[in-house]
Amino acid sequence: MDPTSRPSDEELLVLAREGDREAFRSLHDRYRSALIRYLFAGCGRSDAAEDLCQEVFFRVWRFAHYFRSDLEFRPWLFTIAGNELRRHLRRWKVMADVETVEPADLTRPVEALDRSDAVLQALAKLPLEQQEVVRMKEYGGLTFAEIAKVMDCSENTAKSRMYYGLTKLREHLKEFAPDAR
Repeated sequence: MDPTSRPSDEELLVLAREGDREAFRSLHDRYRSALIRYLFAGCGRSDAAEDLCQEVFFRVWRFAHYFRSDLEFRPWLFTIAGNELRRHLRRWKVMADVETVEPADLTRPVEALDRSDAVLQALAKLPLEQQEVVRMKEYGGLTFAEIAKVMDCSENTAKSRMYYGLTKLREHLKEFAPDAR
């Protein structure tokens, strides 16, 4: 590795796999913000997004030896993040069913929501595959090629899901601002 160039994510993961904590810290620093945005868009709570982000990086550290060198790191990372988010949402749903309590963020009337709350509430109304694509693209910053790898679909399918997701998102957001176009 050329000491003057910035190491790739894959090179950092190999170093981290060999026990290099600084390499792992570099990966963490590169992706923490994007992961938190992505996870927050999925769960709607900043504390949960922070916890999930920690869990994602714990899993990256723990399972780094499973990373295949023919893959790209970023789609692998967001696959782990998506799995953690779904696991969290399943646990949360079970707890909500047992407690019969709705989260305050989702029960407020539309008029009481600020713009980001309205977007998250509208996003939650989309089919899961469209939610995933919108979150990965808009909150995670992934390319359509990376999204296609994470979702195991073609790039055109990822673009199509984004298009239909954004179309439906606009429709749902009319509840928040009916006079907006």
